[in-house]
Amino acid sequence: MTSSNLTLPDSAPVSQRVVSAVADATDTDPCELEPIFNAINPESLDSLFEPTNGGASRANGTIAFEYAGCDVTVSADGAIDVSVRTPRTTPQAESISTD
Repeated sequence: MTSSNLTLPDSAPVSQRVVSAVADATDTDPCELEPIFNAINPESLDSLFEPTNGGASRANGTIAFEYAGCDVTVSADGAIDVSVRTPRTTPQAESISTD
């Protein structure tokens, strides 16, 4: 698998960027993926990584979950790492990153 540029801007909600990253990693139309809420609450995910009340970015923190056959890790710095799972449920060596 090769990495490619995501079409959503960094200002898009994290949940939308995750769907886009997984679609990109699996070469699947985002509309054909299972709903993200089957894996994680999208509103909660967005809230975790929203800027602070003062407008500053979150300093640290990560969350990892499985979505649509992929291991997804979201970091406070805005990075979204996606590793496509093989049939044996182990991550492949290649992954894409949005940073």
